[in-house]
Amino acid sequence: MSGQDILGQDEIDALMRGVQQGAVAETGPEAAPFQPPAVAEVAGLFPQLEILAFIGKVCLGAVYQARQPALDRFVALASLIISHLFTAWTVEGQGQDIESMPPVVVKTVPESGAKNVAPGVVEIKVTFSKEMTDGSWSWSTAWQGSTPDPVGKPKYEPDRKTCVMKVKLEPNKTYAYWLNNGKFQNFKDRQGHPSVPYLLVFQTKDK
Repeated sequence: MSGQDILGQDEIDALMRGVQQGAVAETGPEAAPFQPPAVAEVAGLFPQLEILAFIGKVCLGAVYQARQPALDRFVALASLIISHLFTAWTVEGQGQDIESMPPVVVKTVPESGAKNVAPGVVEIKVTFSKEMTDGSWSWSTAWQGSTPDPVGKPKYEPDRKTCVMKVKLEPNKTYAYWLNNGKFQNFKDRQGHPSVPYLLVFQTKDK
């Protein structure tokens, strides 16, 4: 069940505490709020479950109350927005060309997962697969305090594919950005397609 998780009660409680954090470096019009699928629609995707009710939205999607008849237990079904986006584009994109597909992140500097990034004032660069809308981006927090202090505003390089953010990095610290996330979808191509959400996370080394 790609993009879906069946959760126990402890995980449900933790998930419901994961309220959406604010976003930084946000420009451009706010994207339409995420609308969770109807109970009937979700039930059609999961015949092995009895989908009972919509519980609520969380930062990356929606949670539904369900019953698993095979084990005679009640569960929660977490549906991720990322999976929803991929599914939508897979269905709508059949027989279309690359220009009709959403942009994706193809390169970051530093690389996501890097553990020895030099502290100090540096440029974070994100390169997309397509030309993007200038002056529009969503550098969002992954958790409270996950982003470094910005030095000036983001900008696109002349190729319109690479967005640059100058920041100040502290030594021996983990940083993370969501590049598009939830209602913040302002990284978009010139046709207005939002980019597929991407988590950029890295760690700085000691001085």
